[in-house]
Amino acid sequence: AKLVGDEAVRKIAGPLPAGKAARLTGKDTQEAAAKEAKRLFRAKRYKEAAERFAKIHDVTGMPQPLYNQARANEMVGNSAAAIGLFKKYLKHPNADPKAADKAKRIRPARRQNFV
Repeated sequence: AKLVGDEAVRKIAGPLPAGKAARLTGKDTQEAAAKEAKRLFRAKRYKEAAERFAKIHDVTGMPQPLYNQARANEMVGNSAAAIGLFKKYLKHPNADPKAADKAKRIRPARRQNFV
């Protein structure tokens, strides 16, 4: 079951400033959570970003958060988790089939385990 409103904000975006959560519902909530996760990634807070992307995927079921979670894990050196998430992403029916090329950025020592 997909969550909306305050419940979804708490689950996928974490706490928001007072009043902001009440204005977010449905797609707006998902976009706000994704924006926050991307902000964490750009701030090089990869572990936190990976956790947020995982929550977003759990709630929405969309494939892109899996890819982003894989990238965040890759950035902290967790190649095994990154590979597993890339594989899961590529199995998703809505995944971008060209994403396998992007996965080649994984450290060469681990890459042979990818496809």
